[in-house]
Amino acid sequence: MCHDVPAFTLQEGHYDSLSTTGYLFTDSIAEIAWGDFAGTESHWSHASATCSNTYCHGNFTGGNSDNAVVWNGSNQAVCGSCHDIGTEPASLGWKHAYHVGVAGLGCDECHAGVVDAATSIVDKSLHVNGNVDQSVRDTTLCQSCHGSGTASCTTCHGGTDNSSGAPPRGLRGESSTTSLAVGAHTVHLEGGSLADGFACSECHVVPAETLAPDHLGADSIAEIRWGSLSGGLGYWNRSTGECSNIYCHGNFPGGYTTNGPVWTSNGGGQCGTCHDDGTRPRDLSGAHDKHVRDLGIQCHRCHASVVNGSSVIADPSLHVDGTIQVVFSVGNGTYSNRICSGMGCHGPEDWYHN
Repeated sequence: MCHDVPAFTLQEGHYDSLSTTGYLFTDSIAEIAWGDFAGTESHWSHASATCSNTYCHGNFTGGNSDNAVVWNGSNQAVCGSCHDIGTEPASLGWKHAYHVGVAGLGCDECHAGVVDAATSIVDKSLHVNGNVDQSVRDTTLCQSCHGSGTASCTTCHGGTDNSSGAPPRGLRGESSTTSLAVGAHTVHLEGGSLADGFACSECHVVPAETLAPDHLGADSIAEIRWGSLSGGLGYWNRSTGECSNIYCHGNFPGGYTTNGPVWTSNGGGQCGTCHDDGTRPRDLSGAHDKHVRDLGIQCHRCHASVVNGSSVIADPSLHVDGTIQVVFSVGNGTYSNRICSGMGCHGPEDWYHN
């Protein structure tokens, strides 16, 4: 692998020269002749006693081809000198960056016949042998992410309460709503008596495919990216589990922008939490205070399509939908461009200036 091996002792080129008194080496230096295994790109420096660019010490796909071992040194072949062992998996090429850096797999998960969980070589005949020896330690681990068919959102998470991929099944097995990975995902996706469900894109960037950039992360924490309905001014506090300043929970004219529902608790969306429900009409926009407090007009009189006379949401699809729904319960009045018209109680008036 490193020298030409002569067929017999006196083969030409084996000795440098002969003297009249016997066979002598003029310099006693063995010439280097790299074999096919070491590779023709290998280099030996007699001056520094180093060999480099050899297959045996890193010149392979994903290896450290700059590795230059010192022939008469010590500690030259520790794990990590010829190739990465988990600190910079992207340098290994192929899908190592995802499997090691993101999924957190160890070398032994895919090379179980060669190395163990402590990165100790278990079969030397399969290491530095010219082949990438792959032997999966547990096929069920592969299937837990890849499944047996085309990858979908529910391949890795979710799918218990709905087919969207939203938890309650976190990437690390979380199932309790008191966990941030689960929390109020279901009620947000499915909706309830107050509003219809919301799209995942209102709180997250939805990837086009599983391996899309920035989709997978080693910490299993989903980044928050507010959508068009939620609004671009929202704030998520992971330490307290609260979101605030978003349209869905009060960031609209007359709403409570300081409302900060806790993701992992129940009852964060009751009437009166996002906007006044009749007890403090001065907090609402325009002429609410005059109509509700002074004239005793109830919500359903002007928002009949959304709420009924018992202050119960009549149509959740029209509530928290980004549009102020003004439909009068009696008469033929209309509301457009902030102007109330055709009212039996008064003529055309600007809602914000009366």
